Amino acid sequence: EIYMTPDKADAYMNELCERGFISERVRKAMDGRRTAEFVASISNDDIILRMTYADQTGRLWREQPFMKEYLSKELPNGIIPDEFRLKGEGGSIADGSDDKHTTLIQGVIDAFFVEDDDRAVIIDYKTDGMTLEDTEGLAKELVKRHKAQFDYYTDAIESLLGVKVKKRYICSLTIS
Repeated sequence: EIYMTPDKADAYMNELCERGFISERVRKAMDGRRTAEFVASISNDDIILRMTYADQTGRLWREQPFMKEYLSKELPNGIIPDEFRLKGEGGSIADGSDDKHTTLIQGVIDAFFVEDDDRAVIIDYKTDGMTLEDTEGLAKELVKRHKAQFDYYTDAIESLLGVKVKKRYICSLTIS
C-alpha cells in the first residue's frame, strides 16, 4: 500500500501534469487531500501495474484524440453526449431513421491500453462535483451519466484500432 501526504500528492500531480500523464484540466480539479486519498484507494489495485506494463511495452495511450463520422441512424444509443457537443449545440437524441445526414463525433480519451490478449481497457478520470452519502449510489450514477460517452470511446477504439474493449473504468476523485 502506498501512503502519500497531501503535500507530496500535490507535488506528484504537478509532475504528472508536466510530463503529460494528466491534463491541466484534471490537475486543476484535484487537491492534495483528495489526491492522497485517491492514491491510497488504488494502490492495491492491479490496474496501476497493468497500465505501467502497457506503458513500458508501448501500448498505453493518454489524452488520445479521436474523430469518427456516423450516419445519424448509426449513432451508438442515438445519443450525442454533452462532452462531444459544441457550446450551444442543441438536441441530444437522434431519431435513428436518418440515413443521409452524418454527425462527426470527436473527443479525447483520457487513457486506454491494450493488453497482451489484444483487448483494450479504457480509463476515464472524472472530477464530477457530485455528492452523495452513498458511494455505491454515486458510482451507479457516474456509470449512468457517462455510459454514452464510454460507448463512443469503445466504438472508436474497436473500429479504428481493430481491437475489442474488454473493460471500462471510471476513476473518480469524488469517490476516493
